[in-house]
Amino acid sequence: MQEIEVRAWNKENKIMVYDNEDNSATYWDGVFSSVVGFINFRLWYESVYEFMLYIGIKDIHKKKVFQGDIVKVKRFIFKDCRREEVEGMEEYIGEVVWHQFGWHIAEKIKDGIRYHSLWLWNIKDDETDPDTHFMEILSNIWENPEMKVIE
Repeated sequence: MQEIEVRAWNKENKIMVYDNEDNSATYWDGVFSSVVGFINFRLWYESVYEFMLYIGIKDIHKKKVFQGDIVKVKRFIFKDCRREEVEGMEEYIGEVVWHQFGWHIAEKIKDGIRYHSLWLWNIKDDETDPDTHFMEILSNIWENPEMKVIE
């Protein structure tokens, strides 16, 4: 089972916090814990922090992808379902979101939003492997709110 990993956007200091980087550590029942490591404790933290989950995927640079990241994706388009002949490449930029029972990339299109499922992804850095999706983290919705897809 995958370990749950969380990061948080500190709304007051405008920084992304991993573990206890903003010195928000506290003691609870004699146990040392940081705000990010203690997301179920609901007091003032809710108004100061926006929490995001690690989705279990790393990008082509081996960076962990979190909810709210803005990513660029490239994938092969095949002529038919045999996947023997490549017709071209599709490239898009979107926001990592939870949508209808799974992680997706939400892409802003002319008529609304298109969701790309991350269910069966094979992410490598080998651009010659046709069974590969190439995902690169560009930013996140907190440091670049103009790139946010889901309001």
